[in-house]
Amino acid sequence: MTEKDVLAGCDGAQMSMNLCAEYHFIERDLQLNDEYRKLQKNLDGRDLKKLIVAQRAWISFRDLECDFSASDVEGGSMEPMMSLKCKQELTKHRIAQLKKYNACTSVRGECPP
Repeated sequence: MTEKDVLAGCDGAQMSMNLCAEYHFIERDLQLNDEYRKLQKNLDGRDLKKLIVAQRAWISFRDLECDFSASDVEGGSMEPMMSLKCKQELTKHRIAQLKKYNACTSVRGECPP
């Protein structure tokens, strides 16, 4: 299936919309991983360990938050789409945070929150 095929199904049947949401989430997740790897390269051992712990906790939070967010439609055909859209949005915000850190010369003291 090509990107064009996926995007063409975004307004179709629920299964197609679920696939579309999954495609867009995967795109964001790949962007997140790129920013995360860039930041890892710029950190020393102590800060790198803190980042790894924070990122793992953030992923757990994101997944649990989005499960909760989609709980109104739990068990229904819309549940995957709603959960994935939530994950996509939260991942977008996390990418922005990591980009801010990557733009800094030092994580301590000089980076915006």
